[in-house]
Amino acid sequence: MERIYINRECCIGYIVMAFHSIFHSANKERTVEDVIEEIRTMFEVYKDENMLMKLMKEILIKEGKNKITINTGIEKIGMTIEECAEYLGVSKQLVAELVKLPDFPCVKFKRRILINKLGINDWMTKNIGNFIKY
Repeated sequence: MERIYINRECCIGYIVMAFHSIFHSANKERTVEDVIEEIRTMFEVYKDENMLMKLMKEILIKEGKNKITINTGIEKIGMTIEECAEYLGVSKQLVAELVKLPDFPCVKFKRRILINKLGINDWMTKNIGNFIKY
């Protein structure tokens, strides 16, 4: 293996570029090996450190608020109202109203409400084009 000496900021730059590439790819499910390979690819693509640092700063300004979710293999199928609101990109108040609908995919345990993550996708697909009255 060839030794390459780079500064810490450039290391961060290569990682930012790799995650940026993954974030904008069609395949969102990646393994750790895929991420490592993407970082190696960035070493090959971005030889000019000045250009790398400039692009990294632009990406961090433009997309620094994006979230990266890491799947630990144990995925919940139930979401709270807050999690569902974030998942759908709507307000918590709207989701609180939606759970009152008879066909909305949720389970109520006394005061706790869990919304089925898979069911929400089916419910959305089933209601495309419909005006939902709540």
